[in-house]
Amino acid sequence: MKETPKAVYKYLSAQRASAALDDLMIRFSQFSVLNDARELKPHVIGFASPDFIKQFISREFDSLSDMEKDELTARACLMFSGFTKDRLRGFGAQSWCVVSLRDACRDLNVVPLCRWRRGAVLQLKADHPWFWTCPGDVDFINRLRKVKYTNRRTPRYLTDLDSLDFFYTKDAVWSYEKEWRVVSKIR
Repeated sequence: MKETPKAVYKYLSAQRASAALDDLMIRFSQFSVLNDARELKPHVIGFASPDFIKQFISREFDSLSDMEKDELTARACLMFSGFTKDRLRGFGAQSWCVVSLRDACRDLNVVPLCRWRRGAVLQLKADHPWFWTCPGDVDFINRLRKVKYTNRRTPRYLTDLDSLDFFYTKDAVWSYEKEWRVVSKIR
């Protein structure tokens, strides 16, 4: 929490701000309605590298002979060779939701709701326990985290990605947002 700002800000339409204040609730959004078309779409080149598959089989099937391990590795590599990022399509839209926040209440003209004078800004204490209620050891869920921006998404295998790469990385063109977010599983 050392780099966490003292407050984060939620920009809402006037109607949503009114509902948030009446109900004391902020709505999560599904990833499918966010403004970044590449959201939750890391550059995945496959499920796992052949080396990863070989090491996994050697570790998990140690009772097999070397020849059986090699055969199982070859079959697994063939089976996973057709895995592409297209298989991930819809994963984020159906399973996860997000609250997007900003770390500063400045540069209001870059936020369309504020630019058109049709919205409201809610200030939230970033150290409030609600932002830090991680369930068990899954520390990317229900936890306030800063979004990382990158100019280039390196092609990687799915097994090499972690939750931070998947949920908290956006293209650098969005860096003006200075976004923090809370990701949650849809129940």
